[in-house]
Amino acid sequence: MACVLATRIHEREEICALVDIGTNGEVIMGHKGKLMACSAPAGPALEGAQIRHGMRGAVGAVEKIEIDEEDLVSQIFSRISDSVTWRKTSQLIGTGAEAIVARAEENLIQGDLESAVNELESLEPKAKLILGDWLQAAKKHITANKAVSSLQNIAISQLVNVER
Repeated sequence: MACVLATRIHEREEICALVDIGTNGEVIMGHKGKLMACSAPAGPALEGAQIRHGMRGAVGAVEKIEIDEEDLVSQIFSRISDSVTWRKTSQLIGTGAEAIVARAEENLIQGDLESAVNELESLEPKAKLILGDWLQAAKKHITANKAVSSLQNIAISQLVNVER
């Protein structure tokens, strides 16, 4: 996303391609109004694990491509665009870790710590392990807030009874 924003590929009139190869390899192609993206693991642990055609970065690999005819890029983009179904999704929808964390973050932005904790509790055990200390502290905070609220209600109730 940072590369898209930095290069402003989404604002360009001409079709552009953006390639970022690091731990993951991402390819984004498009122009103003339409972008397509894909990614695959590319780092040392998964070097080329998702690549079906071609080869990993080694001696003999293609390192540069020059296309003289703009028409060829337009044809490729058109064919890819025709075979892709475009749809908008919400980051907050789904059961994957990204969606769960996005919902938890949204709850925190809204000031709802309890709902955020409930969302994070639905993560897979390995993911919850990473958040273990934070979740424990958040649960203590929620319990303390409930206790304070309960004490406030008792105090208000007793004040109302004294005034009668």
